[in-house]
Amino acid sequence: MKKTQLSKLSKTPSDLTKHGDHQRTENSRYAVTVPFDGLEANLEFLRANNLDVEVMMYDTEWIRNFPRAAVEAMGKRLEAAGLGVSVHGPLFDLNPGSQDTIIRDYTKFNFMRSLNISALLKAKIVVFHLGLNPLIPQDYRDLWLKTSMKTWEPVVNHARRLGITIAIENMFLNAPYFLRKVIEMVDSSNMQVCLDVGHVNVYSVVPLEEWVDVLGKYIVKVHINDNDAQNDLHLAFGEGNIDYLRTYRLLREKNVHALMTLEMTPDKLPATLKYIKNQNLRLPTF
Repeated sequence: MKKTQLSKLSKTPSDLTKHGDHQRTENSRYAVTVPFDGLEANLEFLRANNLDVEVMMYDTEWIRNFPRAAVEAMGKRLEAAGLGVSVHGPLFDLNPGSQDTIIRDYTKFNFMRSLNISALLKAKIVVFHLGLNPLIPQDYRDLWLKTSMKTWEPVVNHARRLGITIAIENMFLNAPYFLRKVIEMVDSSNMQVCLDVGHVNVYSVVPLEEWVDVLGKYIVKVHINDNDAQNDLHLAFGEGNIDYLRTYRLLREKNVHALMTLEMTPDKLPATLKYIKNQNLRLPTF
């Protein structure tokens, strides 16, 4: 995975940085996405800006051959630094409800391995995707859902043993109802929802209010960035057309207490952090 150096690419305004003061209040938790290979270079940036981290682990080859000693050592360093950790697991070409047992077993393997790596990193939440083509007909959706339980049951049980919550992200879905159906069928406190606001803006045919109404009590993590409602651009706040004052108001009204991840490239962070500060965009956490 390509290394990302936030500290070199992002020069945060001095009013956003409080060196030596890393105490988090209940309303100040934000995370940023960093690949594992970029963690070392960005520990000081994260500490200085009072940021947590969501470790990007998209690459299944890396997951199959992960450097255990390095991962375990980094988990101890993140814990010692007082950084909250979550993980974004692999998403490409995985399908927990596939009718092909090889694909389904490979998906389960990657999910299980991701959970093991996450435990070494001291992560409490791991984001997975459904891997479902949203254009498939309803009868296949029902079959997919039934078959997916062969994956979810062992994976969620393993997450429970490790003390990790799985958060399923809304990718390509045009409405929240199927995702809620999956969560309710699994019926475990260790499987909840990651609401990606940018994905709602691009793919949804129903308003954000409906997503928050339907999924609100299950939302434990929010991915947030900006876009133009046409493409998933991962822009800085204010560069697209998402109304963030409305977004945060909706989340607060539904009493959503979630970990917030700024999912964007490093060059977008300074403007976003400034926007957050100026607009006082905060959401209570757990």
